[in-house]
Amino acid sequence: IECFEVPGQQLQIGETTKRQIELYTKLGVTPPASLQ
Repeated sequence: IECFEVPGQQLQIGETTKRQIELYTKLGVTPPASLQ
């Protein structure tokens, strides 16, 4: 998951890949809705 800071703007969060969502699920953790 990538996160970018731009001065004077809201924090920009990159996309969550399907693989990352699978890892969250396998760990029994709900993926953050803001990253889906």
